[in-house]
Amino acid sequence: MKYLKTYQIFESEFFTISDERRKKLIDFINSSLDGADMDFSSWIYQNIIRGKEEHTELNDFIQKVSPNWKKILDEYLAKYKSGVMKIGQDDQNEWFGVNYNSSLKQKEVIGDQEITKNFYVTFEKSEDNLKRWFNGLGTLISDFYKACTEGELKNSAISFKCGYDGKHFIEDNDHLKFYWYKDDDKNKVLEVYNNWLKKTGIQTKKRAYDFGIDTAKGRDKNSFGLMVATKVNNQFQELKSQYGKKFTSEQYTDYIIDMLNKTKFKID
Repeated sequence: MKYLKTYQIFESEFFTISDERRKKLIDFINSSLDGADMDFSSWIYQNIIRGKEEHTELNDFIQKVSPNWKKILDEYLAKYKSGVMKIGQDDQNEWFGVNYNSSLKQKEVIGDQEITKNFYVTFEKSEDNLKRWFNGLGTLISDFYKACTEGELKNSAISFKCGYDGKHFIEDNDHLKFYWYKDDDKNKVLEVYNNWLKKTGIQTKKRAYDFGIDTAKGRDKNSFGLMVATKVNNQFQELKSQYGKKFTSEQYTDYIIDMLNKTKFKID
């Protein structure tokens, strides 16, 4: 974790929490204030940073489009198993990943950690906008294929991933995530992405953070979101140790959400 750079965290209300989950966090904090040894990192990551909360008003739409969405992805998975463009999934089949020029992948190593730079995207969760996204994936794949075979990224390894299940886009905050390995590739990736965004008319949400890095040491991997969650948890634990029950569990809960939305994180 000590190798992360500093990233600007915008003042926003990107990270929100339902009344039900807020009550659960308050109960957890009450137990912690009463002496229970609790680490909130994983809970913060899954329930606030990733979101993992359903927009029920979009359920019917997602149920209608999901079979065709999976059919399209499965066709890509069956067709592109090797070559300049390789398409695959993670072990849990949560993600659909597109990898270009994998043979050129050279991760930066700092200390004993391999570093991957990345960029996060969240789409506006409306029926019209998600239709644009579902219809625009093919163009995104083609645009990056062209850039990675005959354009400015032809000597670079680039990847992106998105949710495999249609419900991912109404439950999760991390809709699309890009990866690159050389600092020089950042602007090149963003240029392809931004041109695609203009072409498709897809609307995105202003995130609390857009850029991050992932670290890996052997099989031990850590995403930027998990690092942020750990930092927030550690800050809460320090505050609790200093002030204890001078603050209520409700105030600590507000502090956690506020920190996620408004802090300029420096994880070291």
